Amino acid sequence: MKYPIYFIILIFCILKLHGQSIEISRGIDFYYSFVDQGGPNVSDRYLNNSSDPIFKVKLAYTLPQKIRLGVSYCKLDSWAHFELQTKEEWLSTRNGGLYNAGLFLGSSLTDLHWIGLGIGYQFDFWKDRIKLIPNLFIINEIATQTARGRNSYFYGDNGRYQNVTITRYSNPGFQIIPEFNGTFQLKIYKGLHLQLEFSYFVGHRPSMYIEVDFEIEGVKQPLARNYSNGTGFHGLYGLTYYF
Repeated sequence: MKYPIYFIILIFCILKLHGQSIEISRGIDFYYSFVDQGGPNVSDRYLNNSSDPIFKVKLAYTLPQKIRLGVSYCKLDSWAHFELQTKEEWLSTRNGGLYNAGLFLGSSLTDLHWIGLGIGYQFDFWKDRIKLIPNLFIINEIATQTARGRNSYFYGDNGRYQNVTITRYSNPGFQIIPEFNGTFQLKIYKGLHLQLEFSYFVGHRPSMYIEVDFEIEGVKQPLARNYSNGTGFHGLYGLTYYF
């Protein structure tokens, strides 16, 4: 973890002090999980959010032409999550019928270190008090397995889903992910700004898997496998300081 931070500080020190900014933000990671094996009861795409907040540090340099060059670092968990549930059970649960019918699973055994290199353009409004900055970042993802397992399980109480066996495993490695980022900054005092940020990511390499073997009313079902590949989005808020 310390090496990405050293790298960002090195890049920051190379640039001239004037025009630099440092951004520190906190927010929520929303991720998509995908199922590549399983029967009709398995959702093929599932959106969830991590229960742990994420923190992001970004250092940027603004050129006289309002072009911004930046480096960022963020550490987060890779979760795989899905639900076993028919459409009728899903509707009944949401409409106040059956209570939590089905089987809900979530797990993480993977830490993700995201090092980003990006470029953007700064639009200034209201005498430079408001800044709108669209960015494109290239995220270098380093996935590492961790012994600190994180789980979020709930078993439905209707008895349809039986003899459930869960296998979860990490998939350490590396991939490059594009990040489409939009940032809003409001000046508070001198160089200090309030910041809101939204990012969308498109991943392609699985970093976390869950396999589930189960029966429905005594009938064995196809093995279901779910994975997370870095696709999702972040919503963050924080502070920026311009030197």
